[in-house]
This record gives sequence, structure tokens and C-alpha cells, in this order.
Amino acid sequence: MNTSSIPASGLQGYGFIETSAGATFSDWDDTSVGCLGPPVPCCCIKIVIGGPSVTLGYFKNQAKSDEVLKMDERGVLWFYTGDIGQFHEKGCIEIIDRKRDIVKLQHGEYVSLGKLLYCLVLCFHDFFYGIKYSTFAELCERPESNKEVLSSLSQVTGCCLCVGKIGHLERVEIPTKIKLLPEPWTPETGLATAAMKIMCEAIRKHFADDLNKLYHQ
Repeated sequence: MNTSSIPASGLQGYGFIETSAGATFSDWDDTSVGCLGPPVPCCCIKIVIGGPSVTLGYFKNQAKSDEVLKMDERGVLWFYTGDIGQFHEKGCIEIIDRKRDIVKLQHGEYVSLGKLLYCLVLCFHDFFYGIKYSTFAELCERPESNKEVLSSLSQVTGCCLCVGKIGHLERVEIPTKIKLLPEPWTPETGLATAAMKIMCEAIRKHFADDLNKLYHQ
């Protein structure tokens, strides 16, 4: 079979609908991964994005407009993205977290829920070997299942801490109490967006009783 290839370069950028799409764009010769390039000429970026490309507001939603759009003393309108980023030596920006995903624990430690979810989701496999069950819901309710997963998360040699080392998780970031759920979080259940991003506030309200029981165990 004859095959052919099309020479093409893959570039990375960063922006929003609210900023008329692109706010940063990588250089054509930049082959680094995760770097989104420097700001485009019409944009100034300080975690927030300001310039003539920023939207004037949301249609019939003044409350949302007031929440994320601020005008400075020079008349420049700034869009507060909610992202946390860092600049590289060459001036390109890398997005490393979301502000709303940062929570403060009772002893003052800050934990990134986004990073925690990304790292821990890689761990949940092959924990139920040898546990008898007839349905997945029954498996999740079995005390042996909860004990097996929790043990694997908390052991120094367990799977999750191995992933934790890769993801630079601290011990305080690894859960010590869990509840296994048989139903997935989807847009239909109201616990995930159409892009399959979990909705933390909706989940917190939906499982308020379960979370309260875990805190007081």
C-alpha cells in the first residue's frame, strides 16, 4: 500500500472566546511540550488578559461580566481567566493549574484538586482481584473493596504513591478516606460538563451527606 505524508508543524496557543481566541501562540521553531508561546502583539497577560481583543461582556449576563471583567485606570479591559501559569525563560507561558481547583486544608496546606485527580485516576485498576460480587454496585459496597483500594493508596510501596512521585504529590495530598461509587459522573447526572470535566461544586452538594460521614468517621 502506498503511503504519503504531508509536512506540517503543530503549534500551541492559548486563549478564550472572551479574548477573540488566541492570546498567546508558540513560535514556529519552538518544539517544547506544554509551552503555549508568548503573548500576541494585541494582548498583555498577567494571568489576566487585557487588550482590544477582550469582549465587552456576556450577553444579558451582567453578573458574570462583572465577575471576570475589570477595567483599569487607563481604560484597559482585563479578563480574569482563573488559570494559574508560569513564564519560561524564553517568554512563553505554561498553564499549570486552575485557581478554583486550589483548596486549603484545615492545617493550612494548599492542595490542587486538578493535579490530584489527574494523578490518582491512573491508580484505580486491578484492586479487586479475588473479591466475589454479582454486580458492580455490590462490589463498591463491599468493605473488602474499600479496604483494598484505601490500603493501596496509603502504602508507601502502593501504586498511587508511585504515581504520586511522578506527579510530585505530597503525602497530605493522598486521600485517607474514600467512598466507591458505582455510577459514573456524566453530563446526564449533572456532575460533569459536556467536555467531561467534573463539576466540583455540584458533586460536593450531591454527596454532602456522604462527605459529612467520611469527615466524622
